[in-house]
Amino acid sequence: MLNNTINKEVFKMSKQVTKKVNETERLEKAIDNGIKLMKADKSLTDLIKSEILKADEFGVSELTKVLDKKLNGADLNKVKEVKKFIKTKLQTLVKCKPTQKGLLSKEELKEYQITIKKVNLKMLESSDIVQNFTEKDLGSVRVVKMLKKITEPKTLQEDIQKLVEKHNADYTMEEIKAEFNKLFN
Repeated sequence: MLNNTINKEVFKMSKQVTKKVNETERLEKAIDNGIKLMKADKSLTDLIKSEILKADEFGVSELTKVLDKKLNGADLNKVKEVKKFIKTKLQTLVKCKPTQKGLLSKEELKEYQITIKKVNLKMLESSDIVQNFTEKDLGSVRVVKMLKKITEPKTLQEDIQKLVEKHNADYTMEEIKAEFNKLFN
């Protein structure tokens, strides 16, 4: 009986050690994959920058042509994946500060930003877009240079009001001021 109990305990301990080894191996693989992804992102970013710099005055490059071709494909699942890639990966990489610095001069960085997106009706009428897109461009993916949106700095009161609204709190500004006075006096 004692021998059987000892065997069970030894089995449990060896199982725990195996789990720990498996967990360590899994974490090591995850870190290695993360490093590979980081290198892939760098490579993709370099490719995107070079393609954007090759775009003509209408925002057309080989990259935008390939994206248009894929978006006009018959396989709806592939189209969905390409749209997701554009929105979650491509635009994110393009909009990051180091990429923007590689695409625009110091002076341009203050006023403009570059992105890649599908041309829509708003863009045809917008004065914020540098390129002059036409109806022929509607629905096509293009490199877009646009004015940065300059936001007015908000007051503390406006920030607090926005926070209150965000959390669906039902406070008046007088109640908020009273709470602040309690906290800071």
